[in-house]
This record gives sequence, C-alpha cells and structure tokens, in this order.
Amino acid sequence: MNDVKYPEMHSPTIRIEGMFQKHGTELTGLHLQPHAEMTDPCIELKVWKRRDAKTAILYRCFQDVSTGQVTVQSCDFFRLPVDDEQLRDSDGRFVELLIEAAPGDRSGWFASVDEAIAAHDRDFS
Repeated sequence: MNDVKYPEMHSPTIRIEGMFQKHGTELTGLHLQPHAEMTDPCIELKVWKRRDAKTAILYRCFQDVSTGQVTVQSCDFFRLPVDDEQLRDSDGRFVELLIEAAPGDRSGWFASVDEAIAAHDRDFS
C-alpha cells in the first residue's frame, strides 16, 4: 500500500469510502467526501480483515496528509449475522473517539498501515 498515490488535496480532510481497486499506482472507484475539519488534516482509511468464516475485523485508521504516517483509531469485530445497529454503533464510536482525542494520541503514528495495525493488535490484544 505504500506506493499508492492519493489525489491532490484541496480540502483539509477527505474520507475514502467504498470499494476500490489498485491499477498500477492509481486507485479506481474512489468516493471522496469532505468531512469535519481537524487540526491536522487526515484521510480516513477503513481496513478489513477476515478473522474466520463468521468474523471480520474493521480497523478504522487515519493517514496524516502531510507525512503519510498512519495510526489506528479503533477496531470493531463483526460477527454473523451483522445487523444495522452494529454498523451504526461502530460509526458512532469512531466519531466519539475522534472528538475525544486527536488521531495518533491512542496508538502513535507509523510508516505503514501494516505497522499501525500490528502495533494496535499488540497494544490492545
């Protein structure tokens, strides 16, 4: 993921949502939405990992726009059957954590998504 090129930033923060694919160094299928301004502009990254046949983990990460460093804000475990309340609760907790503390205050900043997730797993397992 380190070789991914992000679009030029004109708004303080953008949010990347939905499914996208990497073609060479370009991403396709991006849906960019401005969201609440933060002190240090960041990009929200949602990173999914299958744990087993009935469980998925969603890591809610931020990438600092100026440095490219990554932090994990939180992670949620989803188990089958997934319902709308579970999804709403995940989004609500994510926003609450962001308001309570700046990205990076909980886990620190790392050079890659993989490093940030490994540190989060180590610190919170």
